[in-house]
Amino acid sequence: KKIKEMVECSNHARDIGVVSDDRQIRHYAGALGAKKVLVEDFLRMINSSPTEQTQTFKLDQRQADQINRELAEIWLNK
Repeated sequence: KKIKEMVECSNHARDIGVVSDDRQIRHYAGALGAKKVLVEDFLRMINSSPTEQTQTFKLDQRQADQINRELAEIWLNK
C-alpha cells in the first residue's frame, strides 16, 4: 500500500522507479507512468559493470542524496 501511495502522490511519477515482484504493484505503478522492474532484474543491473547498466535507474549523486532524504522522512517520520 505504501508504494502505491508514494507513486500516486508524486507530482513526477515518471521519475520514480519501482522494484517489486508483485505484479499488481508493478502494473499500478506503470499505469501512473513510473518505471517498473522485477527484483531479479534490478539486482542483475546493479551488480553489473557500469558500462552494462541501463539508463533506467542511473542517478547522479544529487538525485541519490535527495531520494535518501525523502525515504528517511517517509519511513523514519523525520
